[in-house]
Amino acid sequence: MEEQIILVNELGEHVGVAPKLESHHDHTPLHLAFSCYVFNKEGQFLLTKRAAIKKVWPGVLTNSFCGHPAPGESYEEAIKRRGAYELGISGLTNITKIIDYQYKTPPFNGVIENEICPVFTAVYEGEIKPNP
Repeated sequence: MEEQIILVNELGEHVGVAPKLESHHDHTPLHLAFSCYVFNKEGQFLLTKRAAIKKVWPGVLTNSFCGHPAPGESYEEAIKRRGAYELGISGLTNITKIIDYQYKTPPFNGVIENEICPVFTAVYEGEIKPNP
């Protein structure tokens, strides 16, 4: 099943859903996303490099991972799902929203990001198995 994103208006109110891949273009509608920074108990931060095959910002050093909540999914559920997919991690704890954030990027390879994207932190102790 194709991943869906939640479309919102400027107030953050849900106004619909759309296919994720087809919705990211030069007129990307405003939608929900999240960014997550993962730390271990010693306070070390997990920095990742985006895969070279990513549609937007390939090869860029960035947060630990990011993604989009699915319709009917909480941010915490989405963070756990995406952490497992991107990094092979399960058992994230202390998932905490640190700031609400909204942004719109300049075009990159014909794609504009246009997201309400709160930033979260989480704690993880264990093996990391990145998805290439």
